[in-house]
Amino acid sequence: MVRKLKVAQDNAWLKLYGPTGRVRIWLNAAWNFLTHCLGIGVLRSPAHHAGADAKTVERRRLAELKRHGARVPSVLGEGKDTLLLTDLGSTLASQLRQNPDEHHRNAMVARVARAIADVHRRGAYLGQAFPRNITLRGDDVGFIDFEEDPGDIMSVAEAQARDWVMFSAGVARFYRHRENDLAAILSHAARDEAHEVRLLVAGTAHRLSFLESRWLRLRSTAAFRAAIRAMRTAFASHDRREAMQS
Repeated sequence: MVRKLKVAQDNAWLKLYGPTGRVRIWLNAAWNFLTHCLGIGVLRSPAHHAGADAKTVERRRLAELKRHGARVPSVLGEGKDTLLLTDLGSTLASQLRQNPDEHHRNAMVARVARAIADVHRRGAYLGQAFPRNITLRGDDVGFIDFEEDPGDIMSVAEAQARDWVMFSAGVARFYRHRENDLAAILSHAARDEAHEVRLLVAGTAHRLSFLESRWLRLRSTAAFRAAIRAMRTAFASHDRREAMQS
């Protein structure tokens, strides 16, 4: 649970870390089994912590990312299972919804993509790089929500590839029938990504290409199909077979 507060006339967020239900644990297990069967290991889900453990994970991840130069919330105070965090501005998700202009959307998404690439260049990763967990205030890009740490179960390269897959899937709903625009943004931002990361993203897109089957062309999967096509184009390796085997 997150609650917005005023602290010294500035916005702040009080985050309460509650218990993890049994359903969430079962869903995580089922999801990880599915990712294993499909060979998309970068999308497997780390353990979802609860209460004080979740707070400890988030506090640690905030400190790690801050050391790597990422813009993340500062901790103003804490309790046993709470953190009081600074406000970084409105989310990318809300700004994309509010601004239908394609050029403005492209500019916002490109700015965020460059920020993600910069985090990776510094040797770090995010974890859940969805638009709802990314903030924009002027030219500043921020990142929030770090209750889970994919680094607990995968390598840094895998976690960085996971960032690109989640970011692409999250913004793709705003790029239906404009996958080439998204691909161009991703390709430019990730041009200096490590070869292993590029192969992992391209390989994940390839393994998910079954969603493009005419039998699975449901309206609910349209955005994800757009993301798959954009990732496949943006992260294509010179040796396509190598990407497909990664």
